[in-house]
Amino acid sequence: MDAQRRFRSFLMELQSQLDRDEVDLGQVRSFVTDALIQELGDLQPPRQQPGPARPLARPPPTKKPRMMPPAQPRALLETGKLSHGPSASGYVKIDCTELRDSSTKRFKNHCGLHPELLHALVRMSDFRAVLLEVAHLQLPHQDLRISFMCKSGYHRSPSVCRAVELILLEQGFRVETTHRELEFRDTHVWHTRASCADCDGSLDSSGFDVLWKRWTDAVERVRRTGFKHIENEVKNGLEQDS
Repeated sequence: MDAQRRFRSFLMELQSQLDRDEVDLGQVRSFVTDALIQELGDLQPPRQQPGPARPLARPPPTKKPRMMPPAQPRALLETGKLSHGPSASGYVKIDCTELRDSSTKRFKNHCGLHPELLHALVRMSDFRAVLLEVAHLQLPHQDLRISFMCKSGYHRSPSVCRAVELILLEQGFRVETTHRELEFRDTHVWHTRASCADCDGSLDSSGFDVLWKRWTDAVERVRRTGFKHIENEVKNGLEQDS
């Protein structure tokens, strides 16, 4: 504001000198120069003192590549009559006729999914050979297709299939099970067996502990000796507990 006031007074003085023809160009030049210097000095912002150095900005965090979860292995299990064979190619057939049939007249109207039949199966010495064969198939941790066969497809093969299903579910497999004879039989007797409320495929904790112990033993034996030696045990029904 002071510079503007001085400059305005200078203009008024200059105008009066022009009116009197008493203009001194050297004085005008000097006055204008001083006024501009003063004006620029007033407009110039005050010089700031240097402050502490700013820390360097952190680089943005690098995004880690998103890891896809491993694919969940899948198991297709089925049961049926030995004379009919597997329903499609690609299924590995496991013969359950070497197992002792624990069904009696008491279980005439029940199938192999009855809890008491499952309880008897997991403690059966003959069951070890089947577990060895399944362990050999499962060790590569790939998708499985297994067809369990017995004489009629009503007792032994559903029991074995359910026990293997419980093992695979415990290991994180997606299991799809089809009991061909139980689901597609039209007669009233077998329909009653398949829809029996008692035949729910349940196994109590003590029975599952026995099943899991026998399964881990079978897996360890396959890893230790390979399947070449075990093949004879399955074929000949050698069922001596290790």
